[in-house]
Amino acid sequence: MKKIKSIALSTIAVALFGSAAMANAADLTANTSVTTTVQERSGFTASYNEIRSIKETDLKKIVNFGQITLNGMTGDHLSIRNLELTDPNRGDGYFTFTSPEGNSFKASIYGVKINGNIPQPWLADKIYNGYKLTVSTLFNESLVPGRYSDVITVILNDQ
Repeated sequence: MKKIKSIALSTIAVALFGSAAMANAADLTANTSVTTTVQERSGFTASYNEIRSIKETDLKKIVNFGQITLNGMTGDHLSIRNLELTDPNRGDGYFTFTSPEGNSFKASIYGVKINGNIPQPWLADKIYNGYKLTVSTLFNESLVPGRYSDVITVILNDQ
């Protein structure tokens, strides 16, 4: 009986040491960075086309100089009210186009929410694939010749 008892005790001791070693191994951790891309389901796109250059003499005028074309929309009841446009400068109801030299001018799109504000009355226009928004200057006090750009984000709600 003593022999069986000592075998049983040594088996229990080995089992305890084995689980302690396993517990220490389970405490190890590793981290990794994970990057993935989630694509939009609608395939909504906005493209820009310059339709006219702005002249230095176009001060205090409204000049239509570009168009943003919308595609990839779904639904039959979309209107201008479903759109919201923003740019990094966050002008209240207007966009700010800037040059590498630091010059700038203001522009807008009639009847569309820009940077949280609607500069003119809402348009009731129905929008559809291929719809064009006209970008215009806003009565600027000065226009310095050069290349100007802006990053405009177009948000389409209720898709």
